Amino acid sequence: MKIINVSDSVSVCQDERYYLVNSICVNLGSELVFVDTGIEPIIASKFRNSMHKLYKQDKACLTITHANNDHFMGLEAFLDLPIIVSDKFMDPFNMRTKSSKIDFGKSFKPTEIYSSSKTLGSGKQSVTFTQTGGHTEDSCFGYYPTEKILIAGDNLLTDMPQYFFHTDSNLEKYINCLKEWEKMDIEMIIPGHGNITNNPSHISRVRSYFEKLAEFLLHTKQSDLSIEEILTHTALPKYIEPDPENWIEKGIRHFYDNINSNK
Repeated sequence: MKIINVSDSVSVCQDERYYLVNSICVNLGSELVFVDTGIEPIIASKFRNSMHKLYKQDKACLTITHANNDHFMGLEAFLDLPIIVSDKFMDPFNMRTKSSKIDFGKSFKPTEIYSSSKTLGSGKQSVTFTQTGGHTEDSCFGYYPTEKILIAGDNLLTDMPQYFFHTDSNLEKYINCLKEWEKMDIEMIIPGHGNITNNPSHISRVRSYFEKLAEFLLHTKQSDLSIEEILTHTALPKYIEPDPENWIEKGIRHFYDNINSNK
């Protein structure tokens, strides 16, 4: 566990044991907004307690960018708080908790469910969460305009390949989300996994790769090539980071299999 104070009002808890997964705290003055929980309730509790002490603020709430286990398994540390999620969160959450028999000690019901977007706080001291899909159908991101900080969720990773082979991963929504970010005034990115970066050009690098990949695969699909031929094709775009666990290959297989419905 490593806590990084990235600004006067934003801190990140990074779990180095699991793909540098990030949990975030934004101090809005009137309350703390926690984003994602990480994988360990004990670590999540330590992070939460340290933020209450650091910012001298008792009022708080939690929101979760998407219902992947590594972003909600520390939920037990926040069950006494208002918990806010998008309207696409609960179905995958229920599916994953049922299949893995995760027990949070009591039945979990979010305090508030939003559609499309939700702003917490007001004026300059506000952060807005927007549901976009991409990495998963329920994927959301946060934007803190006061400090021009993007809380990307898993629609953007750093220091590792992108992960786009969930059953509900959608490359078209992924690309559209990245395009929207390119229009925004962003100076710092907190990814779902990986190190924080103040280089917003990373968004364009990933978007460019995905667009080239989608164009290539759509073209080769018409040529009726097999997936094995695709993966060894000399014109297949190469990702910008090393891929030791073959995430990109798995994403290509998923996208190619679903190319008619998942552009």
